[in-house]
Amino acid sequence: MKRYSNKESKYPKPKVPAHLLISLDLGKRKVGVAVFLCNGAASRLVGAEVVIVEGQWSPGKTAKAVHTSLQKLIAFSEFMPFVLVCEWPKKYVTARKFHKDIDSLHKVGHSIVRLFKTSWAETYTPSEWKGNVPKKAHKRRLVRELTHQEKASLQKQVATTLDLTEEKAQKYLDSEESHDLWDAIGIGLFATARTRKGGTRV
Repeated sequence: MKRYSNKESKYPKPKVPAHLLISLDLGKRKVGVAVFLCNGAASRLVGAEVVIVEGQWSPGKTAKAVHTSLQKLIAFSEFMPFVLVCEWPKKYVTARKFHKDIDSLHKVGHSIVRLFKTSWAETYTPSEWKGNVPKKAHKRRLVRELTHQEKASLQKQVATTLDLTEEKAQKYLDSEESHDLWDAIGIGLFATARTRKGGTRV
């Protein structure tokens, strides 16, 4: 676990310094997505959202919804290189009842990288990046690590995406409804070495 405690990003960076890091919190019908603009050791949150899939489900349908969402989030940097990271749940023999759900998440993950014609730069189990920190405490740590500019930008972007006022967008960000969005942000902060396991400070 030594590599998770240093100040270097944990994923293989593209040869071109400026790039996008796209972090995803996989789900069957809900996927948290966050985009960071990275340049050297510096990174900045560009935007985040929760992609929701309605109606008949398939891994490909979820992957396409994620792809459509990301096309809007990264429209400003269409030709910039990018890397993908995500949470990749692990199967435990003692928790076989969850294996079917995990299989669905894995299928979504495979569909996403096929659609983007790339591979995951890195994947993290929940225990690797989040640990067993309670949700509310972990979220407070993530909010603390974002700059004022990042928080203001996120509020405006969410308001635009969901067609809300900025005040209602902030209420959404404060609510449990945005949980997947914050997990995606947390994965990105961890991957770029802005936080350590559990959202603790570097």
